[in-house]
Amino acid sequence: MELFLQKYHEKLTALEGVLIKKGLEKFEQELRQRLDCQVISDYTQYCFEPEYFFNTYLHLTDEGAKMRTELLIQDLKKYLEESDKK
Repeated sequence: MELFLQKYHEKLTALEGVLIKKGLEKFEQELRQRLDCQVISDYTQYCFEPEYFFNTYLHLTDEGAKMRTELLIQDLKKYLEESDKK
């Protein structure tokens, strides 16, 4: 019975992962359609672990802010390099 429950849990976890991924893909498509600007980043890279937040999900710690800034710099450089090629 324990093995059955373990396999059942693994299947549910895999299904949840697929559903979450599909939901995130749909969110990204809608975001790109609704915004009046070009999306230059993969927003999932900006989802940080809780330890990088100060007192709410909106306020990053100093370390979290540095990480986010570095990501943004990389995304902007990539976007500008691609724009120069056009």
